[in-house]
Amino acid sequence: MNTGIFDGSRFWVGCNYWALHAGPRMWREWEPEIVEDDLRRLEQKGFRLLRVFPNWRDFQPLEAMAECHHRPAGMRFSGERGLPDTGPGRTGVDPVMLERFRQFARLAEKLGIRLIVSLLTGWMSGRMFVPPAFERRDLMTDSEVVHWEVRFVRTMVRELRDEPAIAAWEPGNECDCLQEVTLPEQWRWFDAISNAIRREDSARPILSGSNTRCDGTRIFDMTECADVLCAHSYAAFSKHCRVDPVNTMRNAFQAVFMTRCCADLGKTAALIEEIGSFGPTQNGETESARFLENSLWNAWSHDCRALLWWCAFDQTELDYPPYDECSMERELGLFRADGSAKPALDVLERFSGFAAAHPLPPPRRDAVVLLTRDQDCWSAGFLSFLLAKRAGFDVAFQFADEPLRPAPLYLMPSVGGFRILPRGRYRELLAAVERGA
Repeated sequence: MNTGIFDGSRFWVGCNYWALHAGPRMWREWEPEIVEDDLRRLEQKGFRLLRVFPNWRDFQPLEAMAECHHRPAGMRFSGERGLPDTGPGRTGVDPVMLERFRQFARLAEKLGIRLIVSLLTGWMSGRMFVPPAFERRDLMTDSEVVHWEVRFVRTMVRELRDEPAIAAWEPGNECDCLQEVTLPEQWRWFDAISNAIRREDSARPILSGSNTRCDGTRIFDMTECADVLCAHSYAAFSKHCRVDPVNTMRNAFQAVFMTRCCADLGKTAALIEEIGSFGPTQNGETESARFLENSLWNAWSHDCRALLWWCAFDQTELDYPPYDECSMERELGLFRADGSAKPALDVLERFSGFAAAHPLPPPRRDAVVLLTRDQDCWSAGFLSFLLAKRAGFDVAFQFADEPLRPAPLYLMPSVGGFRILPRGRYRELLAAVERGA
């Protein structure tokens, strides 16, 4: 695996970024002076890693033309503009947007900020940002759509790969939300997009860019496509965390558990790519800061390679969906809309300084939790993780049908069904116990 800057030599502290003045419309309402001021504020607070989003709707603004009886008549840019007769133009990539992103990357480089580029940002904050030509089409299984997606990804990577600020690529933001598909269909799409990235840039790592769930098939499938796996952790969406206030034990360890599952089961590096509280819809600013501080210390001590808060700035002044409808999405930032800092920003600034001076400690693994395929792995794994913490020891995870990892203690929680252990693995486990485990 090519883990790049996430090789464990340091712990990265950062956030997800949309511009203060425009949010997801920042590329079409481009204000480089405002963007540079945003980046400078973040750099002064110790941020060295941002996750950024070329809005798919703006960067590949295709409209489908039709003839009589709706026969396809090719693609044009929005406003019925012809595609430019250039390499990027022929793949539907707007050269104006491409140049704006290049300018953004150079602003980041000037300030010493590294970027995770989430390429196909078609899903974001509860709504779709899809080129007009592909609205209400199958975004992961329609062969014509996938054809244009691959061309888009290859063009973006080829045109931007010489920008030193870029640390990693990912297929997009939570691309499993683009379409409801089977697991094999999802794997085929991620494989196609990841291969498109690697054809143009084999030097940088590919992140999963999605919440890699505690499910064996999905983690294994994603590891075949990505170098580094990601956790997107929000207590309000978890059946085992939303029962408690945000700054309590379950929530303080949720992101760490998810990340350790990804790393252990996927046998690669993993990071907390999104974490946050839902502001006044869930808790106050002081509680958010305490929750973040707990999460940072737990992530650092459990070999999670990075933590990125969602997000940099509040979006209370944006008057378009989802911000004009969904209160949950408006006040998630480290800065308020007037530019003033929230308590969580001070926590991140202090911890960034600590992380820069202290390498990641070696993780402690006192026991192995054996998860079985037919159980609710999320519930069994998470609650075992918490109970082990209460008892004063730490656990690693593996599936029971994999080669047995050496350990002094094995746990098999919530065993059920009739296909728990293959005979050979059962004998391995018995032999380990006979040797003293």
